[in-house]
Amino acid sequence: MSVRDFVHDVLASVARVDEPFTRASAARPLPAWLVSLTRTSRAFAGRSGAVGGWPADLSAAVTRDTPAFGHTAGRRVPLRMPARGGLAVAMAVVVAMLVVPTAFAWGLRDSVYEPGGVGGPALPTASPPQVDVPPDPGFQPKYDTRIVIPGADAGKPRTTHVDLHQGVIRAAARDLTVEARGTTTTITAARQIAGANLSPDQDQPADCLRAIEAAPFAGGQPVSGKRGGRFCLHLPATDESLSLVVHITVEDVGADGSLTLRLVAWTVTAPIAFSASTSLPMCATLTGTGTRPADGEVALFVRSAADLGYYYEQVVTFDVRGRWTATVRLGGPEDVGRAFVLAAVAVTPAEAAALQSTAGGPSAVPTLPGEVLAQRQVIRTADAGTC
Repeated sequence: MSVRDFVHDVLASVARVDEPFTRASAARPLPAWLVSLTRTSRAFAGRSGAVGGWPADLSAAVTRDTPAFGHTAGRRVPLRMPARGGLAVAMAVVVAMLVVPTAFAWGLRDSVYEPGGVGGPALPTASPPQVDVPPDPGFQPKYDTRIVIPGADAGKPRTTHVDLHQGVIRAAARDLTVEARGTTTTITAARQIAGANLSPDQDQPADCLRAIEAAPFAGGQPVSGKRGGRFCLHLPATDESLSLVVHITVEDVGADGSLTLRLVAWTVTAPIAFSASTSLPMCATLTGTGTRPADGEVALFVRSAADLGYYYEQVVTFDVRGRWTATVRLGGPEDVGRAFVLAAVAVTPAEAAALQSTAGGPSAVPTLPGEVLAQRQVIRTADAGTC
């Protein structure tokens, strides 16, 4: 047998691609480690009885020199081995195939998994989700906190979930998942969340949105828990919360894989805008978009385009997704075709309470009580609407 044929048989043995392994029966009584190496089974039972001992078993197994393989089927022949020099080379190949993977795994035993994200370029494993950002966003601080993510528990993997809307660890949350396995800790954001790496000087919420626009990584992609790593996430609005920008810094990494994270979050605000038609009935429900001011409310006022005096109508109602509604009355039945001006005005909580205490219908005000956030001119139709 040539060295080439011997090496070919070794590779075939390791690959286990042949038919005899589909019908192998119970192993012969040999040590478990030897059974594993020699593939001892009925498939090898036909080798020559003149050869014995575990070295021969091993050689017979890796060379497939038995009747189970077609080239010796039906004949019992002595085990054919390559020449002594060739045998040394072939055995060196076998040893290398066993030793090299083991050494490689041993060398990686204390490595930290860092697949892009923090401290490295993002991996293009998925398309980032669409980031819905208002054209002129503002930001309101929401929280600045630190949380400690526990490491592996006595060598057992530990998974921790973080509620980024509140900045707390919460089992039912799925915004951020941190998995500790031995000395390896990875952080994964939910798939609907877009993110980007941050440099040390990028500490403002607008920096996050620009970084996501320039070089985003998709949610669902793990990033490493490397000390000093910084990245940010943009969370879309939900039924409970407006959209958020969260900066995350890995401040410390424990020997057990525990992490100290600093979370700084801002609510993404949008300017007040009208989305109503430019033609409205006498009694109308207005809708718009935008975020309630952090220190007050938004009140709606109306005036005839031919007059200067405004009438208070209503304090608008916001939902958690940054939409608002309000009802207005535009003149009387005789004002069909007349132009009216709507004004959304920022007011303090005290001013809002005073306006809401006004009895009856629209009430005249001498001046607008605050900053005008948005205006819209509309035309009254002949439709009375619902008054």
